[in-house]
Amino acid sequence: MLIHRALLFLTALSLHAGFSLILGIFGFRTQQEGRSARWIIITSAFAILIYLPSLLVILGLYEFTFFLRGLIILVGVIATLAPFLYRSGAWTAFDFVWTWKRVAAISMLLLTAWCLANLYFESDLTAAPLAIAAAFAAFLSFQSQVQPG
Repeated sequence: MLIHRALLFLTALSLHAGFSLILGIFGFRTQQEGRSARWIIITSAFAILIYLPSLLVILGLYEFTFFLRGLIILVGVIATLAPFLYRSGAWTAFDFVWTWKRVAAISMLLLTAWCLANLYFESDLTAAPLAIAAAFAAFLSFQSQVQPG
């Protein structure tokens, strides 16, 4: 069961960090584009439809202590603020895309592992389709080529 919980923690951490990174990228683009209505709508929709539910799921994971849930949220806040380092020249557009693709691939691999652990430890067959979809998404994330510039 320790493996099962560790995989759940790592999956939640990586997915929330990935969603947070995307929210930060959208927020940065909103600021970069002069707060255009298009980017405000995209950022708001993502925050309401994806990020907020993700945050609520993290807060509802009572399998973890308050400290571990807080750690996941703190990593998410750091990931949200990371794109704003772009202004200081620390990040390039290539770094954003490369980082996001790797975070997505790792998250999907962890989700696949968690689903397989669910299949093994709890004999839960409903996890099989999710494991297949997550493995396929991880494969596609690793296969796509990111070119600088």
